[in-house]
Amino acid sequence: MLPNPPHGRAPAGVRMPLRAGLSESHERAKLAARGINARLRVGLMPCDVSSLHVFWRTFGERHPEFELRVRNVPFTDPFGGLRRGENDALVTWLPVDDPDLVVGPTLLTDPRVLAVSDTHVLAKRSDAGAEALADLAHVSFPHLPEAWEDAYLPFRTPSGRTIERVERWRTPTSSCNSWLWVRSSIRSLRT
Repeated sequence: MLPNPPHGRAPAGVRMPLRAGLSESHERAKLAARGINARLRVGLMPCDVSSLHVFWRTFGERHPEFELRVRNVPFTDPFGGLRRGENDALVTWLPVDDPDLVVGPTLLTDPRVLAVSDTHVLAKRSDAGAEALADLAHVSFPHLPEAWEDAYLPFRTPSGRTIERVERWRTPTSSCNSWLWVRSSIRSLRT
């Protein structure tokens, strides 16, 4: 039994769930008025978003009863939204080797590129073999799933040479040596 609140007001612990329930009911009513009775929340890793518009459009045509919400997810926690129930699905890079996640169909593929500054020794070349990567320092991203790091830039060349990783720069002044570094990436992430 709750004590009688002063001035006839319910305690905050009672009001907050009621307010949340009313907000949720109001949101469902607004969706229903538009003929929508469900929502699909899709997390999206930064990639070639324009290539995915055909999927969003097709989904909307086939399932008009759904509201589709697409939102970016961070590199530092790509699968967290799925695990917390904030997203229903995730468009992301392979490989995904987490045992609690299921991989669906491939929506698109993107060729790999080697990102270097325009003054880098490799900038004038049209390609670079895997063995050349061992001669260079590569930018490493903290908290990136290890399976991704190894898939995009293996830790060893085919002949067994170590491919060096360096931490990304932390301050504007420490980026002055960035012309020495390279980064294996995908084409749609070009700047």
